Order: sequence, then structure tokens, then C-alpha cells
Amino acid sequence: MHADEARLARDGVALFELSETHGVIKVAGPDALTFLQPITSNDLLRLEVGQGQHNALLNKQSGILAEFRIFRMEEGFQLIAERFQLPVILETLEYYHFAEDVVISDESKAHCLLALQGRRAPGAMQTLTGDAAFAGDYVANRSRSCKINGAPVSALAWSLTGDEGWVLIFDPPTHGQILEALSALKDAYGVIATTAPTREALRIEAGLPLYGPDIDSETRVLDTGLGESIVSFDKGCFPGQEIVARIKSRGEVSRKLMGLIFEKNVAIAPGDTVTERDKQVGTLRSVTESPQFDAPIALAYLAKRIRAGREYAFAINGAAAPARVVELPFYTSASIEAAAGRQCDAGVAAFHAGDFEAARQGFEQALDILPGYADALEGLGLSYERMQNLDEAIRVNARYADLHPDEIMPHTNLSRLYMFKGLKEQAEDELAKATMIKFRTGGKTVSDAEFEQTRKEQLAAEQTRKVAIFEQVLEIDAEDEVANFGMGSARIDEGDFATAIAHLEIVVRNNDTYSAAYELLARALRGAGRTADTRAALEKGIAVAESNGDLMPLKAMQDAMATMFPDNT
Repeated sequence: MHADEARLARDGVALFELSETHGVIKVAGPDALTFLQPITSNDLLRLEVGQGQHNALLNKQSGILAEFRIFRMEEGFQLIAERFQLPVILETLEYYHFAEDVVISDESKAHCLLALQGRRAPGAMQTLTGDAAFAGDYVANRSRSCKINGAPVSALAWSLTGDEGWVLIFDPPTHGQILEALSALKDAYGVIATTAPTREALRIEAGLPLYGPDIDSETRVLDTGLGESIVSFDKGCFPGQEIVARIKSRGEVSRKLMGLIFEKNVAIAPGDTVTERDKQVGTLRSVTESPQFDAPIALAYLAKRIRAGREYAFAINGAAAPARVVELPFYTSASIEAAAGRQCDAGVAAFHAGDFEAARQGFEQALDILPGYADALEGLGLSYERMQNLDEAIRVNARYADLHPDEIMPHTNLSRLYMFKGLKEQAEDELAKATMIKFRTGGKTVSDAEFEQTRKEQLAAEQTRKVAIFEQVLEIDAEDEVANFGMGSARIDEGDFATAIAHLEIVVRNNDTYSAAYELLARALRGAGRTADTRAALEKGIAVAESNGDLMPLKAMQDAMATMFPDNT
């Protein structure tokens, strides 16, 4: 692999054949959606015709059986994956196929696949098709029908290199026509047929894990960093969902796929063990000599304590191998970042207009293009909060904090959200993290006493501010769910259990599936000495939490039941 070839591929248009490496599975019929929705990890209900997403089939332990792109068509769905994954996908789909009116077929022989990637790919696609839309805003995971040199083509917006790019799907007899049209653009757009080593280097720089080298059926989906891309946390049940939810809610991910940039001349290979201070902290997977960094880089599963943005004195096979740890991807083109920025701006505009659903869509489209985009993550969390979906807001902010460990904002947001839910211990913990980051990034050293005093003052100020907001809301709408929940939590903290009970009873009267409200109500009733009512609230709340799969309030109520009523356990 030559650095010159990689540079030309990024600056121009990288062309590579996918027909030998990738295949197509079609799931068609009236029941295609209802068949696929409960067995795949992502939410197909969000897709309109012509839209796609990254998706997966998981086993019951949340290991990845297969991962693929899936696009919604008029007659069903089209799945694209590496050819060696197709037998597992077909076998799994047939395993779940009972009486649904669907036809599952391997369409690989009926299609050719060709990838065009690179900074000049949008202009090349516009010239090839005569469609100016290709030179407009790049939106990932969209399918567009067009013609190239008279041949019908389905163009899938799918970046394989970190640059803007498309995967073209067309009939095999038209292969020559399309290559002829591409050859005519060689000089104007720098179209270059890339070799396999160059394509591999571009993939790794783009931070895209590959099934086989980086992922297998033993790999839990949340370990890969793909969780937010290929898993929906609110779609309902699918194989492995219970494990995914438990790991996510309890923060039990013990390792994570991250990037390592080594110093020049460090020898690395897939499977090498990474140690720090004589303790194993990770394993290398895909490795390459990076043209972008002129240094060895690797995708590696690293222990949770290893943080991005820091230099570590690692060792590989006993030899010193200092490296910088980075969040994936290593590389994203400026045009991709700009496209994500425009989608984020659309989300911000919708948010300020009060259209929080449109804002959510804008921020999620930005994250489809650039998964770790901090502004989009913050906006998405705020949108969910305004839509009163606090659990999703917490999930998004936890992701924000994980991807950007030196940012104060996600921890401040999480502290506020946990206060809303009455989870004071978690709120205090997040506020402590925000305070510590503030001191650390400000270069200030403080004593434990100073730190604790600052934390208490911040928590008290936040509590006072929230109570004032709740009071204003309740003056307008005495039944407001969030405000009553927040006031109930605040009054419990103050020891005013009678007032807390009044607020929380409004919440559960209007929403009898709000498990966290039952947990708070039971706490208030217990503080008021109403033992029988406490037991009734716990029993009802446990049943609701079990039905919803709300693990955190479920555990809190089960612990309270075991403590107060051991005869009930």
C-alpha cells in the first residue's frame, strides 16, 4: 500500500469493486416490517422508503451474529453485508420465519456493487447522473434511484472511508456501461481504482470495525462502540435486548473499541496484547500503517479505565509502544463534518421553534453522519428532555460523557436529569464529576474539604433553581408530570413527606406506568410512617417496573421491599 495512492483516493474518487466481497439479501412481502422489527437490533419503524440504517442480528448474550446495512424499499427491505456473513443472516432469518407472509432471498448474483468514495465523489456522481442532488448536503443512509450512462442504478449514501461516498447497485449486464462512464471522469475527478491494502487503510482510519477482524459472535454489541449506531434502546424486545439494557443501565461495559496512534517504527500486529504497568489493558485488532498520520495505528479493545485524548506508556509483547488513545474515527473529512454541522443547525432551529420531534430528527441525522458529534449529542439530549423522555435524555448524555470525558456539560445535564427523577445519589455523583473536570481543566488543585464544600453548594443551588422552575410550571398547569415529580423529589429531600406524597400521587394518577414515580412515592410514604400504603406502592411499582424493563427503579424498590417486608421476598 502506497501513501500516494491513499492520498489520491481521498483527494479524488476512490473506486473499488464490492461484488466479490459483498452480497444482497432481500426480504419482501406484506409482513416484511413486522417480521424483521422484533429480530433486529435497530428500529426499522423509523425508516421511510429510501432510507437505511446500520443494523444487526444479536444472540441472547448480545453477541453480534451479523451486522449489515438495511434499506427500506417499496416492496420490503434490502440487506447488504460481506458475503461470508450471508449464510448466517439467511439461517437466522429462516429460523425466525414461521407464518409471516415474506420471501427471503439471496439476490447477490442479480446485482453488482461498486463503491465511489472521496472528496470529489459528490461532483462525480452529479456528472455521472445529471442529478444535482448528489452535490448537495450529504445525508448518510439514503438510497437514490438514478441512471449512469443509461443504466438504472440504486445509489446508497454509505461512507466506507470517512469521506463522502456511495455504494452503487446495478444489474450485472450494465457493468461495462458504468465502468465506461467512470473511466471518462478519470482526469476530471481523479477517479482511481484502489488496491485492497489501500482500501483497508482507509477503512481503519475511518474507524469502521469489520466483522471477522474486529467483531465476532462473542463480541457484545456495546463493547464495539457501535451500540448507538445499530441498537435502538427504546424499540422494545429483540434477541439480546435484556442484556443490552442491563449493561447500559448499570454501566457494566468493561472494555471498548478505541483507536491507538503509535510512534513511528513500532511493530504491531492483530491480536497483540497491550499492557500498561505490567497489567493487560487491551488487545489489538485491525492494524495498518496510516497514510494520514504516517504512523502505525490500530483498532483495539481497551479497558474502561483507559481514556481517550491521553498518552500512555503501553507495551506490546514486552516492548515499549507509547501511543495516544483516540475516540474513533481517526479521520473524518471536512465535508462530512460540514454536512453534519448543517443537520445539527437544522435541529437547533427546530428546537428554538419548539418543534422538538423535528429537532430530534435533525440531531440524529447529524449523528448518522458523524456519530460522536458533541453539539448534536447535547441537542438530542435536550430534545428528549423537552419531550419528557427523561430515560432517553439520560442515555444520550451518558453517551456524550463517555465519548467526551473532559466535557463538563454532559455531567451537568445528567445531574439535572437525575434530580428530576429523584435519584439524588446519582445526581450528586454526576455533579461531583463535573466539578472535578472543572478543577482539572482549570489547572487548579483543591483539597478534599474544598471540593466537598463546592459540590454541596452547587447541588443546593441547583435544587433551589429547579424548585423555582417547578413552582412556575405548576402555577400554569397543576397536573404537569415533570414538575410534580420534581417537586415530590425535592420535598422528600427536605423531609416534607406530606407535600411530596400529594405531588407524586398526581403523577401516578395521571401516568400509572411511571415506575420511578412509584419508587419516590413509596419513599415519601415510608417517611410519613404510612407502612401499609408504602407496601402497596412498592408492589404496584415493582410490577410496573418489571413490565417496562426499568431496571434502576426496579432494583431500588425490590431492595426497599426486602428491607421493610422480608416476609414478601
